Amino acid sequence: MAQITVSARTTAPTGVAWSVFADARTWSTWAPHIRDTTGAGTVIEGDELTIDSIVPGLGVEARITRVEAPWRWDFELEPLPGLRLVGEHHVRDVGTEREVVSVLRTAGRSSLAGRMVLTAYRPLAALAMRRLARLIDVRSAVALRG
Repeated sequence: MAQITVSARTTAPTGVAWSVFADARTWSTWAPHIRDTTGAGTVIEGDELTIDSIVPGLGVEARITRVEAPWRWDFELEPLPGLRLVGEHHVRDVGTEREVVSVLRTAGRSSLAGRMVLTAYRPLAALAMRRLARLIDVRSAVALRG
């Protein structure tokens, strides 16, 4: 099994972090590789979403496999034939901050292709987490002024 983990920190309350992280309608605003999501809203266990890439015609079907609001949601998808990935997304309390975490791993036997895909994806995933934390901080500041 190959795996990557990326994270970023925010000072926003847990509820604000969750409301952005778990809302598929926001994914394209912080994940640079996502153009749009179909069938999207706040994730619900069993949801099936179509995630459209910024590359025309390249989209994937994802299924939400677990939700423990406001702390965790998991998914699975097959970005390439024969390559199944599972992911976990967490909001964790770390002292006075929150950490948003994304864990992505190959399912089943780890192949060279799976390790290569995850290795290549790591910088983009790390960028997405940093952008997510900034968006959460902005939403929190707006809510406080509210």
